[in-house]
Amino acid sequence: MPATLGTVRLDTVEQDEPEREAEITEYAVEKRADMTDHVRMKPQTIDISGVIVGPDAASRMVQLEKYQSSGEMIPYRHRIKRQQVLIQQFNSTHGTKVGNGLQFDITLREVTLAESSSVDLLSVDVSSQVKDIDNLGRQQTQEGS
Repeated sequence: MPATLGTVRLDTVEQDEPEREAEITEYAVEKRADMTDHVRMKPQTIDISGVIVGPDAASRMVQLEKYQSSGEMIPYRHRIKRQQVLIQQFNSTHGTKVGNGLQFDITLREVTLAESSSVDLLSVDVSSQVKDIDNLGRQQTQEGS
């Protein structure tokens, strides 16, 4: 099964290299080792390299450039499958090794979308949260009154 990035067929993917990184916060405790209190996974990146060949190689390269510049989230399907990635970096080499196409190095970044939430304001009783006015302080008098 050939690899695809969005709608673009990647003829040969020589390497999929995922990077999984966690952010770990630490703080010093008196005369003890640092304490860890939080671990959060960073978005995964995947470096892929390979070859695109054929008479439509240039148009496929242009489509990959469009995906990157527009920030469109696209699926990546190969040995590693991800539903929503962005093209973070796209490099191509046009040399003598591939006469009818190009070599590429692409860095993909996995995207996780936050779910939006809503509150039904009609169901919230704000009358119990409003304080009565008890002291208006000094009031400025109106001239001519």
